Amino acid sequence: MLIARRAVAAAVLMLAVIAPVARGQVLNQVPGDALVVMTVNDLQQTSGRIGELAKMLGIADMLPPAADPLAAVQLQTGIRDGINKAGDMAIAMFNPAVAGGRSDRAILLLLPVTDYAAFIKNFANAKKDGDLDVVNFPRDPSPTYVANWGRYAALSPSKEMLAKKPGGLALPAVAARELGAKDIAFYANMPEVAKLARDAMGDMRTELTRQIDRNLGMDEANKKYVPLAKVAANHLVDLMEGFLSSTQAAVMGMTISPKGIDCSMVCEFSPASEPGKFAAEVKNTDATLVGGLPAGNYLVYGGAVYDGPAMLKAYDQLVGPMLPELQKLGDDAKPALAALDSIKRLLGSVKDASFGMVAPTGKLGEASLFQGAYVVHGDANAVMKAYRDYMVNQDALMKMVPGNQQLQTTLKQAARTVDGVALDEVVMQYNLNPTNPMEAQMAQFMGMLYGPNGLSAVMGVVNDTTMVYVMGGNDALLKSTITAAKAGGDNLGARAELKSTVASLPQKRIGVYYVSLSGIINTAVRYAQEMGMGVPLQLPADLPPIGITAATERSAMRIDAHVPAVLMQKIGEAAMKLQQQMMGGPGGPGGPGM
Repeated sequence: MLIARRAVAAAVLMLAVIAPVARGQVLNQVPGDALVVMTVNDLQQTSGRIGELAKMLGIADMLPPAADPLAAVQLQTGIRDGINKAGDMAIAMFNPAVAGGRSDRAILLLLPVTDYAAFIKNFANAKKDGDLDVVNFPRDPSPTYVANWGRYAALSPSKEMLAKKPGGLALPAVAARELGAKDIAFYANMPEVAKLARDAMGDMRTELTRQIDRNLGMDEANKKYVPLAKVAANHLVDLMEGFLSSTQAAVMGMTISPKGIDCSMVCEFSPASEPGKFAAEVKNTDATLVGGLPAGNYLVYGGAVYDGPAMLKAYDQLVGPMLPELQKLGDDAKPALAALDSIKRLLGSVKDASFGMVAPTGKLGEASLFQGAYVVHGDANAVMKAYRDYMVNQDALMKMVPGNQQLQTTLKQAARTVDGVALDEVVMQYNLNPTNPMEAQMAQFMGMLYGPNGLSAVMGVVNDTTMVYVMGGNDALLKSTITAAKAGGDNLGARAELKSTVASLPQKRIGVYYVSLSGIINTAVRYAQEMGMGVPLQLPADLPPIGITAATERSAMRIDAHVPAVLMQKIGEAAMKLQQQMMGGPGGPGGPGM
């Protein structure tokens, strides 16, 4: 049905670069059994914001309708009169069963109107069907039914949708506030979604059991793992069912401003549920969470705080049901039990941790592409022992996974001392057969990623509350990490390029992560050039990073992200310049200036 396609097309065009959530009075008109609702707040304002971003990024030059999405939609649909351009729009989707099993008919579009009669006159051949108006969109012979719901025109390809009574959704507090703060949003009515998912969960249990019997039960070497696999599979489904039944609402939203694009995702749980209690127990912090790291050229960096009691409780709920079956396996399961125990001790010993993945500078295949520094605070000696115990059992644990027999971990305790810190050395390699073409190809690929000696790391206790872990880096990175960890300062939190990103994110959080997209692109270009690919692209080194935070709020958990406008602008300009050069445009090969 074209009304469904047009509703989605209109939403996509108005989203253009955004996606999610709602506000305003439009939700008061949405029937309470809607599964998912997409809202656009203040049509004209949101359209203008999308248009400004499209112009800044050069999208409007290639796709002119993006300069004014609202006008483009009005032109496409022929809807000019009676629309309240300052109002909010919603698209609601329902259980297909209410529309004869057809999802394309189980849809309701709510458009804000200033004059319902004038709105209907946009359609030349409108007619009446009882209390409903029946209209046709351009190039669509199928009827669309329309009703006047207060200050909204309700449209659907199905009469059944309009037989529903307008009724506000019951929104929990955090979700309601989040919906009111975003330009565009998606709201999932989780109690209704859970009803629809119940049968699917039962089918999943049956299918997982069948697959386990077929894939493990028919293999003598792995048959002993069948009971454990079935417990794990059922526990997974239990967790999914628990999540669905505990979640009151899920919201994804986005807002555009001159500073950039702000996105959020919120899951709000019942306060009495286990996820809800976990969210309420975990406390946010206003610390930068990147303290203790050395200054450097990082591609990704960040940190998190850990609430020991809450983490241990969550661990027991996740892992506990599988332990009895593991113990029944006797000696075969000892590595797994030991590894799981080390993870539990680690969770109970860490208070906070910061990390940074630095931009590699070595030649491809000679040095690891993955080089990082980690600084962990808590009971450093307990953390160190937990890491050691995990490394010792890692190989045996991996060998329990069918087809994963080739990992070899070498741990040398107190292998060397740097600046008074005794360091363990860890090297992880895959024993691959060079005469096997597939394994030889994998070995070549692993060498490009990690260098000729495999993935290596060193770790050591700096003091009673601080431990460092350096992966794949050189001695300079190791020494600078130890020096910074000893000093305990904050070399990254005050960076100038961070200020705008930090200011656009929640100041209270449990985790924060920064992604230097410009650094990643510049690094990738450098390696491409090293391989003989002529990619004449270089972005400024001081562009602000993308920022991502994780936080709790009452019985909700949320993730927020900020994409700086200047970052998008500079990448867009560089991409356009590169395209011109590749095509022989101004300043490019064969173009003017050459």
